[in-house]
Amino acid sequence: MVRTELTPEENLRLLQEIEANRAFILLAYQSNPELMKVADPQITRLFDALPDDLVSRQT
Repeated sequence: MVRTELTPEENLRLLQEIEANRAFILLAYQSNPELMKVADPQITRLFDALPDDLVSRQT
């Protein structure tokens, strides 16, 4: 497989897609406490990394 470099515009678009997906996942877990009970450790680490005031505003 040939590896090609992304243009700056493609990099920005990729980062925006990643952030949108991350926000969606966080919202899904925050809106359903039952999901948090069975969440993968990587998901709970995402919440641990958020400032407390941000987490309380989003729940």
